[in-house]
Amino acid sequence: MNSKSFSKNCLFSLLFLLFLTSNLSFSQKREVLENWVKKVEMEFPEISWNSTQSKLRSGSYKYNLIRHHLLSDKFFVPVFDKPFDEMSPQKRNKAAAKINGYKRKGKYPWANRLDWYLWGVLNQPRAYNNAVKEVQHLRQNRKDIAETISLIRSENLDYDRLSAIKYGVSSKYRKLLPSETKYLNNIIDEYEIIIANKSLIAKSKSLNHLNASFESVYKLESFRNQNSRMFNSASYQVQSEINTLIKDRKEFIISSLARTRRERLNSEDFNTKTIAQVNSVLTQLNSSFKKYNYLPDVKSVFDLYTQKKTTYTSSKSEFITKKAKTIYSPKALSSLLTQYTSNTNQNSAITSLTNYINLRKKAIEKIIKEREEERLRKKRENDALIKTNKALVSKLRSDLRIKNESNLPTYEELHYILQSYLTLINSGKTYYVSDAEKFIKLVEDKRFMRKRTNAISGDNETFENSKGFQIKCSGMTSVDGEDFTYTKLIIPNASKDIYKLYALELTSNYRNIMATSMTPDKEPESKDFYAQSGRTLYSLKLDDKGSLVAQAQRNSFANWPLMAERIDYRTLKVTSFSNVTDISLKQGQTISIKASNRIKVGGFAGYSSPDGINGFTSYNKTSRFRHGVLMGKIGKNGTWFFVGSKQTITANKTGRLYLAINDKDVNNNEGHFTVQYEIK
Repeated sequence: MNSKSFSKNCLFSLLFLLFLTSNLSFSQKREVLENWVKKVEMEFPEISWNSTQSKLRSGSYKYNLIRHHLLSDKFFVPVFDKPFDEMSPQKRNKAAAKINGYKRKGKYPWANRLDWYLWGVLNQPRAYNNAVKEVQHLRQNRKDIAETISLIRSENLDYDRLSAIKYGVSSKYRKLLPSETKYLNNIIDEYEIIIANKSLIAKSKSLNHLNASFESVYKLESFRNQNSRMFNSASYQVQSEINTLIKDRKEFIISSLARTRRERLNSEDFNTKTIAQVNSVLTQLNSSFKKYNYLPDVKSVFDLYTQKKTTYTSSKSEFITKKAKTIYSPKALSSLLTQYTSNTNQNSAITSLTNYINLRKKAIEKIIKEREEERLRKKRENDALIKTNKALVSKLRSDLRIKNESNLPTYEELHYILQSYLTLINSGKTYYVSDAEKFIKLVEDKRFMRKRTNAISGDNETFENSKGFQIKCSGMTSVDGEDFTYTKLIIPNASKDIYKLYALELTSNYRNIMATSMTPDKEPESKDFYAQSGRTLYSLKLDDKGSLVAQAQRNSFANWPLMAERIDYRTLKVTSFSNVTDISLKQGQTISIKASNRIKVGGFAGYSSPDGINGFTSYNKTSRFRHGVLMGKIGKNGTWFFVGSKQTITANKTGRLYLAINDKDVNNNEGHFTVQYEIK
């Protein structure tokens, strides 16, 4: 072979070698690029490597994670031998062209995804500058996380610092890959028990130096709650050690405090104290030591108190017995016994005192039971008698109507005539003609004819029937007596049967205003008044001429005394019209009152509880209390005191108890308060 031919062969071989090397280099670069994108995508299992699209929205959180981590030092430098922010524009353009070249071939799905992730960052200034900021942020994040991991492994931090790191991972490192934050969390979990143990032991050392005070006891008891997360993170062994330390230290301090308190208690003179003060000592001891009564020193304090109170009660047994003799309430007797004998030791004096009070309580309970049984028996008898009397009244009225050839109006009808008449009389002496016509018709429908023909009189309106029976209405307006307006039925020479009719009707439908319950077995006297709600008062008498007078009288402003109705032996029904009770108090006696229910205090004011309502003070009986409040006084001329829904008072004098509602305009009121009481 000549030299010329040899030269040609050498040149051909060199060119072939260069071509082969170039192709191998290009092929290797493709694999590097493919591995580059897939290493980042591995963090997101939902991305399919066989797809040309990642199905992530451009600008979304996951899209940006992939985009910026591809450019971060961790993934970019192994591919291009230098950080992204140090790469020249020419090399960035070349890299972009190479990626685009693989994309155009159409057989590399990864190239399509890579090109989409890196859109603009390699060859557009704005996108590039934004990407550089993110790369620098990730660089700092990775530096921080490495330092944090090193710090944790060194154990040179306390639990609070570790907790701050733990709860800040998701926010501080939100732009790192999931595997990186997971790795940090695993390191935290690995060292959390170790660091919690060290921190808890260090903190607990201060407990050994607490002085003997209840403030120190509080610190010991609250130590676990105040360090709950650290405590729960520590090992079981360390938790047990700290619990034991707290328990031992607390019991040591409590025992020391108990010994000091016992010395003070031992020097106290109970004989100079009232029973309330003696019991207050126990209340204070319970507040401080009760839950530690298992400790010998604490038990010793309570034992000493019991001894001292036993001596105190024994020395006052005669005084207590005398006091018990003045009490007629089983509940008050029980309270007295508990006051003096609770937390005492049994001895002959206390046993004797206990037996006496219990016997007295049983005797009073027996009396109360017998009285209540008697009351219920009487009520049953009254109810039966009322039923019988009402039937007799109905028959008598029917028979007497025929016999006397005259209507015999009922008390209820007299009430309605009275109410109709009240609409016509007033200080202005004016009324609607239609109201006058209704009033006249109401009476004349009962076959009583009006004797006048002119205007309605405020002094005397008389209607008479063919038998000389009269219905008379008078408001006594000429003497300003409207408050005592009445309607009377006058029957001259009334027979005994007619009197019996009205007497039975009165006692079977209405309550004597000075009685606490119905009295159907008692014949009404001429001085007696009866009521239902209290708005109208009813009476029956024979006048000097022998005429029967059945009367319905106005009580719209509760001017007359009306006894509160009794529900049982210690419960009353107080209405806007009632104002006095059957309860008598002796000076020095204590009465506890509880009131419930609501009453309507007028159309505008609405409803009031026993504690009253705001406003409407111009309608008050006294300006000292709220409108509608339940109030009381002792004796007719006593001073009103507040009762409300609950009150206990000691009688400053002997007298009857008055209970009333603070409202002087009661005509449109409805309802009642239920009042329970106990005298001690």
